[in-house]
Amino acid sequence: MTQILNLFSRRRQERSGCFSLLLISGAIVTFFAATLILWTNEGRVDFARIGAESIAIETAATDPAREGTFVAANGVLVGDKPVGDGAFLHPGDWLEVERLVEMHAWEQKSGGSEDSSDHTYQKVWTDDPADSSTFAQPEGHTNPSPGISPGSFRPESGRLGSYQIDLRGLDLPDGEPLVLDKEQVNL
Repeated sequence: MTQILNLFSRRRQERSGCFSLLLISGAIVTFFAATLILWTNEGRVDFARIGAESIAIETAATDPAREGTFVAANGVLVGDKPVGDGAFLHPGDWLEVERLVEMHAWEQKSGGSEDSSDHTYQKVWTDDPADSSTFAQPEGHTNPSPGISPGSFRPESGRLGSYQIDLRGLDLPDGEPLVLDKEQVNL
């Protein structure tokens, strides 16, 4: 009976040694992960500080005294020229138009083996159709190359009240989907 008890307590000691090793390893990994998170966030821009350093201006009239200073302005930003996509959308009063292109294309699904009989094919709407020449069974599952390219269109300049704005270097927030009607579309 004493031998069995000694064997049991020896195994328990071996397990507790492994458990301690796992705890120490986990603590080291957690330390390095926290250090990485803090390191990557250290260089972030503090927009509250930047906003506090700016001078608020009115956009109704230009102020030559503020030329070259860091300012904050509120108002409606409008483009100098109407924007369209050059093909399907008549120009309108938008700051940016993004044309997304999708096509109904073949997609290959694999059952997990390299056997060509294990593949199934279905048509899906996608903005990145697969190259059908790489399919296991390309015959009958041909994806043509898209005839229309996606694109982003915006005027080069705009206005915020009486101030001229260069829109080419400006990052705009995400817009809303454009609801089309028959007068806007050029088919």
